[in-house]
Amino acid sequence: MINLECSILLAEDDPFQRELLVRALVSSNSSVKVTTASNGEELFELLREKTYDCLVIDCNMPPLGVKELIGSAAVRRCGCPVIAMSSCEDQGVVIDSVRSGAVDFVPKYDALHASFLWDCVRKVVARKRRNDEERRQIARRQKQLESLAQTDPLTGLLNRRSFDRRLMENTKDGHNTGSSFACIMFDVDHFKSINDQYGHAAGDAVLSAVGRAIRSALGPEDAAFRWGGEEFLVLRACRQFGESYVWANELRRMLSALPIRVSTESGGKDVKITSSVGVEFVGCAGLEPTAIERADQAMYLAKGSGRNRVCTWPMVGIDRALHRVAGLPKGSPADRREEFIAECQKGLGMTQRKQITEHCEKVARLAIEIGEAMGVESPAEDQLSQAGLFHDLGKCILPGDLLEKAGPLSAAEKRVVDQASTEGAQMSLKLGVDSTAVEAIRQQRMLACGDEVPAAASILRVADAFVAMTTDHPYGPTRSIEEAQQEIERQRGRQFHPRAIDALAGMLSRRNAA
Repeated sequence: MINLECSILLAEDDPFQRELLVRALVSSNSSVKVTTASNGEELFELLREKTYDCLVIDCNMPPLGVKELIGSAAVRRCGCPVIAMSSCEDQGVVIDSVRSGAVDFVPKYDALHASFLWDCVRKVVARKRRNDEERRQIARRQKQLESLAQTDPLTGLLNRRSFDRRLMENTKDGHNTGSSFACIMFDVDHFKSINDQYGHAAGDAVLSAVGRAIRSALGPEDAAFRWGGEEFLVLRACRQFGESYVWANELRRMLSALPIRVSTESGGKDVKITSSVGVEFVGCAGLEPTAIERADQAMYLAKGSGRNRVCTWPMVGIDRALHRVAGLPKGSPADRREEFIAECQKGLGMTQRKQITEHCEKVARLAIEIGEAMGVESPAEDQLSQAGLFHDLGKCILPGDLLEKAGPLSAAEKRVVDQASTEGAQMSLKLGVDSTAVEAIRQQRMLACGDEVPAAASILRVADAFVAMTTDHPYGPTRSIEEAQQEIERQRGRQFHPRAIDALAGMLSRRNAA
């Protein structure tokens, strides 16, 4: 006989028969565990405390009969098979027990005989376990089918159908989770050329590698979709716009460094890819199609402005304003700067506005003073003025929360902020700034300060640092003139050029003397 681990709840009001029934069950299977109840109330209480594999219930335990016992809510809720048992073999009792929910009926005389009762229990428990396993298998298959229906098999990411379902549920319920997130759209640059040059199998290898990279970068609350072809969408949980921008830029860098090996007719080849990225910060608003459209437009701006970069929806507006102002028939660079700032005013935060207006104007004035102390004359003086006025123009594309961050920036955040110099140089060139001034803007954040750094860039760097340290700002304490000078002096020959430092010191000394 094969022992079957089984827990049985036996309800029998006659103590003598109850003892005999327990002995019959235990003698038939040493692995059985029998719990007993002497009346209906005790039966219901035991059912509230734990679950059992099988119930064996006497159909008549006054004042309760078969319908009140087997048909009770407590017995129905327990979900385990019930074997009805009675010393009365009237056909009506059998029918009532089956109608009430019993899966089998056993005459009590037979139940007391040898292994008869255990054989009945074993059969109904085995059948219940088979049915439960079949239901679990069906549930697993359904879950697998649902997953396959919503997952892109090539990349392992969710597919467009899954996104549409999420969007439909969000729209239908008016759902707002209160959690902020960003829509981030990725597109693999020049993907068609990979297919054309190496074949579609190589293209599939690239998409598969991109899918793995995206999955590895996701957080527990993020969702990533293959949007179509070589485009991907990430819904990224984040608290602020700057966080989503930095994350997107780091993923872009990761994709550009991916080692992708594709098969070719001559064996194999390593393929490098880049991606263009668009970001729209949604905040705590619910998911709407407009957010995807804006991320898509930002991605196309990234593709149209050189690829392998991250653009945001606010940058789309800034780019449009830049093109409008750059197309004006007349006006000096300074006039165009004023016009451009006015065009962008509504889309800028307070810190961004101060950076590209007050801060730049102070830096321009100080750069001219340092330049004069170094003997710089016109037109170089005019170039210094332009470089100062435009040097932080690129910060209008940075999220305000990133500019306002208290404390030191992470390496990833610094990479994003440092891009502002390059962006500002390109924007300045479009607004008609002198090429020498543009080069000074481009090189102002270079760490080395040797002879290869133009004098204008060296002057601009010192002026920018001094003004930043001595001006109120949200990301750190304001320093006195003496403290700012000491900090700049500590970086002599490393971050700041000695000649520019000496010129600043001389200029400040003359100012104090006057």
